[in-house]
Amino acid sequence: ILYSQSSIEKISNEEFLFPVEFKVAGIFRTGSPNLDENLLIGSLGGLQGLLGKDNVISGFYIDYESSEQNLATSLDSCKDYLTEVLDASSNGVRSDLLIQTWKDKNADFLFIIEQEKRVISFIIIFIIIVASFSIAVALMLSVIRKTREIGLLNALGAKSWQISLCFSLQGLFIGILGTLLGFILAVLILENREQIFSAYLTLINKNDVQFLGSYDLYSIPVYYMKEDFLSVFLISIIISFMASLIPSIRAARLKPSEALRNE
Repeated sequence: ILYSQSSIEKISNEEFLFPVEFKVAGIFRTGSPNLDENLLIGSLGGLQGLLGKDNVISGFYIDYESSEQNLATSLDSCKDYLTEVLDASSNGVRSDLLIQTWKDKNADFLFIIEQEKRVISFIIIFIIIVASFSIAVALMLSVIRKTREIGLLNALGAKSWQISLCFSLQGLFIGILGTLLGFILAVLILENREQIFSAYLTLINKNDVQFLGSYDLYSIPVYYMKEDFLSVFLISIIISFMASLIPSIRAARLKPSEALRNE
């Protein structure tokens, strides 16, 4: 049994109105907690009668299919096409219809998510830089331990750039191996995110709706983007290679006589 807002206003003016009876056909989840709390789906005629709008339609939704690769592009193209059709049909007269995509309606929320992603990326870069110091220290200790071997290589005719390349490739190999292991660990965690998240919620004594409700989610979605994997891989390799430059330059500058004398 439902009353509309206009009906409640009329009742406050001492007018008696009967409520409109509806039959509940089902209860379902849309995937959005905020939408589920405020959404009621009914027949067009029944809701028009409830609101007292006769044959008026306040708005409608358009659903369309699009490939995930061109989702953003096709969404904007669809909006532009509908705008052109609307302008052509109105003959230059401004229409009362407003065309909005789901991105337009959630612009503030999407902006916050984008900023969070940028902050996380910024933090990851510093984590990689700290890890690169560990690579540099390990290679520097390797140069110190292998001073005699470096001296022997110099005495046998090895060039400075060849010795430098040995340590640079070692740092590059550490970066590639560490990045690949990081990718594997990340995928394992993401694929088992529900179990990990459930265990965490059990520890803090919260349910998923209370925790994820601020993000308008029931569960944590995952969408793998090739661009993110590629950018992280390249940044990790470049920083790892740069971390090996100082030890490799020191190894290249060792003179055979000094290296053998120190040993």
